Amino acid sequence: TEIKTEDGELYSATVIRKYADLEVGDEMLGFDARAVVRRLRAGLPLLDDVQVRKHLNGTVTITFTEHTALYYTRHNSNYYIISAAEHKVLGVFANPNEAKRVGAVYLGLPESTRVRVGEKLTFINLPYATEKDSGAWDDYEIETDEPSKEYAYVFEFVDALMESPLGERVTGMEVGDRYDIWLVLDKRIKVRIGDMTELDRKLSMIQRSLEDRLETGKDDPSLPLLVDVSDPTRIIHRASPDIELPDWTDSPA
Repeated sequence: TEIKTEDGELYSATVIRKYADLEVGDEMLGFDARAVVRRLRAGLPLLDDVQVRKHLNGTVTITFTEHTALYYTRHNSNYYIISAAEHKVLGVFANPNEAKRVGAVYLGLPESTRVRVGEKLTFINLPYATEKDSGAWDDYEIETDEPSKEYAYVFEFVDALMESPLGERVTGMEVGDRYDIWLVLDKRIKVRIGDMTELDRKLSMIQRSLEDRLETGKDDPSLPLLVDVSDPTRIIHRASPDIELPDWTDSPA
């Protein structure tokens, strides 16, 4: 007799009903609630918990929660959206606008990252060329170090940054090179971190410095700003229209 649900932050009640594929007048015993949950999860990847309940009066209620803390990354030619809490790949898109519209933070990852929908981000060993490299697979060897240990810095940095006072201002970050980590704040402030040395100190330096520049009027909000804390003994600021920002700082089309 009735299908009840409410709007979420990311998905409206209308969209939920559409993907549930239920209609008033359907037989109550003619559908499997678990199949409805599977359809919703398949079509709406940003859903977290979903429950479908049948009631004796003929009403069906759909309740749900959504993933709201999100990252997205480019891998090959596709864009993947990732749960910030679990580092799980939730879905794949042909362009980044879907991720930008829901406020996902860009995450540039190492080449050895394994990105598969439905799985957590993991890292794999990649082959490297030997001295006799002729382009044949026989000329490549595999790194033997444990990838999860080698790339542990990725999530250590991401979690430390997003839990810091700067977290709410992060547009995106590039963590593919452990020795040249950098990020963008407020879509225009490019920050070079360098390596993980004294990371907490570097993040505090950035926060204090930006606050000081705002209070003293030194920061021109119309210009891109470069902040370099790769050497934790000093901090460098440079505002210039020539500072190049990555394309993921653009607003969604």
